[in-house]
Amino acid sequence: MALIACRECGNQVSDQAAACPRCGAPPFPRAAGQSPPPKVQPKKTSGCAIVVLIFLGLVVVGSVLSTMREARRPPPSAPAARAPAAPPQTAEQAWEAFLRRWQPDAQPAAVHASLLAEAKRIASAFPGTEQASKAARVIPAIQAKVDAFAEIQAQEASARKWTYASSKDELTGKQGYTAWLQSENQIELKFPYQGPQRAQLTIRESPQYGFDVMFSIQRGQLLCSSYDGCSVQVRIDEAPPRRWRAMPPSDHSNETLFLGNERELYRSIRGAKEVRIQAEIYQAGAPTFIFDVSGFEESKFKPKS
Repeated sequence: MALIACRECGNQVSDQAAACPRCGAPPFPRAAGQSPPPKVQPKKTSGCAIVVLIFLGLVVVGSVLSTMREARRPPPSAPAARAPAAPPQTAEQAWEAFLRRWQPDAQPAAVHASLLAEAKRIASAFPGTEQASKAARVIPAIQAKVDAFAEIQAQEASARKWTYASSKDELTGKQGYTAWLQSENQIELKFPYQGPQRAQLTIRESPQYGFDVMFSIQRGQLLCSSYDGCSVQVRIDEAPPRRWRAMPPSDHSNETLFLGNERELYRSIRGAKEVRIQAEIYQAGAPTFIFDVSGFEESKFKPKS
């Protein structure tokens, strides 16, 4: 028995075999004394072919994954139908809508700000029309309502700034009353009184000490002689500044001054919006403190018994 090369694939096969075990072809016949045919080497795949095959495989895999993602994605919703544009408003329609909201006798309120804006819009959007003229005529009245409401808000905000307290005097057994508020602005002094601070305006009615209006700071030294007293500048609203006599407390502390003519000053504070007090402070010159006194309520300061 001898091995011969398969005539189809070149595989070594027995000359007694009925077929090639590799490709199934009948064995290559060989005459007596004839040498076997040369072995045929199988073709090797080149490196470039391998790269191309890998690339094609990746393309196929990517296509499959993309198809799977698209299959999982929910179908797009139908675009929402756009609402039809509102027809343009005429001057008559705009004025009628305004009149339904405008009440000339209504008390000042937040709604007047939007009414003012609407009246101004009608006056500018429909020039030359009767409605534009009517809107222009009511604008001053609405503006007055807006200003009045702003004043009410300012007074309410200022009223929240005042603090009221009452206490029973231990010696006399009578009730004492105090009201105070801090300045709108603040200052910062040098060491050892550094740090931002505000001044305080205090009104006090005491069974022992009587009626007082006091000006004080949190830290520092108000320059005022213990014997001769001193003076501070006081300006009430738009009136000219006025020099007001002041005295230090009996304990000789430097943070408080008692203002003279206290009853007159109190009457001025009750009807004022703003009080400015300028006082000399050690190593700080004479800063001015601004007090918003517009929200003072005498009934809260000294309730009726």
